[in-house]
Amino acid sequence: MMARADSNNFNPIRLFAAWLVLFSHSYHLSGQPYAEPLMRLTGNQMTFGTFAVGVFFAISGYLITGSAYSRSTLWSFLDARIRRIFPALVAVLLLSALVLGPLMTLLPLSDYFASSAVATYVLRNAALWRLQFELPGVFAANPYGAAVNGSLWTLPIEFGLYLAVGGAVWLLRQLGQGGSRVLPSIAAATACLLAWGLLLSGRNSGLFLLLPYFMVGALCQLWRAQLPLHGGVALALGLLWAAVTALDLPGFAVVACLAISYGSLWIGRHPRWILPFSTERVGDLSYGVYLYAFPLQQSLIALGVAAPGMLTLAATPLALAFAWLSWHVVEERFLAPRRRGSHPVPAPSVAPLQKAGS
Repeated sequence: MMARADSNNFNPIRLFAAWLVLFSHSYHLSGQPYAEPLMRLTGNQMTFGTFAVGVFFAISGYLITGSAYSRSTLWSFLDARIRRIFPALVAVLLLSALVLGPLMTLLPLSDYFASSAVATYVLRNAALWRLQFELPGVFAANPYGAAVNGSLWTLPIEFGLYLAVGGAVWLLRQLGQGGSRVLPSIAAATACLLAWGLLLSGRNSGLFLLLPYFMVGALCQLWRAQLPLHGGVALALGLLWAAVTALDLPGFAVVACLAISYGSLWIGRHPRWILPFSTERVGDLSYGVYLYAFPLQQSLIALGVAAPGMLTLAATPLALAFAWLSWHVVEERFLAPRRRGSHPVPAPSVAPLQKAGS
């Protein structure tokens, strides 16, 4: 199959990463976290969930940085990011609070709806500020605890980095450095990323886990002409990561970040590996799977599905079904007007995408 010049594998990779989060959570939510395969393999240093979130943030850093430079105004960039994140988020929050909660709560419905926690669950999480994970009486007897949707923890960090990238590119343009890839621009972007991330995440140490992945993706975008993605480099980094893990050498987190980030981007940009998978027809289901898997898994556990393998098998088709509905009923509808009315203007001094492996 001949690949288009702009073809890539990022949507299938993100969908697989979202499923890996589901798979990893099956062990944690069922009360067997140390049986999780990658945690056992790496000596408790990483789970498949952490691996997958690293993939998400590396790809996000790469694509979001390119988007910020390609759009002519800061508002067009922010409008695109808001449309992508918030409609689906608000939908899952409302369904969780108004449908799932009443079905799963151990409290009388009058007590459930009388609690202010129902409203604050929607409002605080929709604002991505001081996230609230519990609803009154919901999942209180589950092994993991009462969290309704623990996957939300990454979203304030993600959106904070969107704001940081947009702000950094806008600032550099005001200074006449819009397309520069020199060290001052990288330093300015890094400072902005840290400032926004710290502001939005508070004491959340997850920022320091995920920021390196995002930054590797962003730097690969900024320097893509000088540092083309190559399979040999991806293989070498993967072997180095395997050696560090097997020999229990220092530097696991750094090597893992480089191997996961670079490898994800190389596979994503590889023109010969375009999967025969029409995301235009099926839809981009990764975000929906990520949003709905956790509450669905917690619900299945509350109904008696206890083993991690059975939980994965039962939750996978449900998560895909809800993700399909999320895309076609909510996400696509909010993205379509932006696509019709958007006319990105590439920054003149930013080099075009290079073919992977070149």
